Amino acid sequence: MKSKEDYWERLFTGYERSGLSQENFCSEHGISIEKLAWLKKRRNVK
Repeated sequence: MKSKEDYWERLFTGYERSGLSQENFCSEHGISIEKLAWLKKRRNVK
């Protein structure tokens, strides 16, 4: 399952570097804002 974790990590890193709003980034990548918030929370727990 490591590849799935790597995918989400790369996606979140891409968001941080993009300079886009959460709404725009999520729209462009076809994910929900809630998913992005979950990724952020999960990342901060590690």
